[in-house]
Amino acid sequence: MNRISRIHFFHDGLTLYTPTSKETHKADEIKKNPNVHILIGYTGEGFGDTYAEIAGTATLTDDRELIDRLWSEEMEKWFKGKDDPNLVILKIDPTSIRYMNEGSRTPAELSL
Repeated sequence: MNRISRIHFFHDGLTLYTPTSKETHKADEIKKNPNVHILIGYTGEGFGDTYAEIAGTATLTDDRELIDRLWSEEMEKWFKGKDDPNLVILKIDPTSIRYMNEGSRTPAELSL
């Protein structure tokens, strides 16, 4: 599975989206192997973090409507604007979601 580190996600239902550059190693890896594993809320600073663990399938899209909908000024740190030719959206369709480290109620799994 590919590793995606500390990035910002947007969501529509359970589908996750994040901007990326098509010139990154991440984009190349996803083209070769679309299986991803994402930890949301995990800081890595020690044991006991409460977090969501998401396994899914990733695809890259340059859909203009989606880019327009997700664009924010904060993305200007990484892109020349929403028309930057390297800007693509990484779409993650979850196959399972696990909630971890919240006492005796976890792990709790949602299989999709």
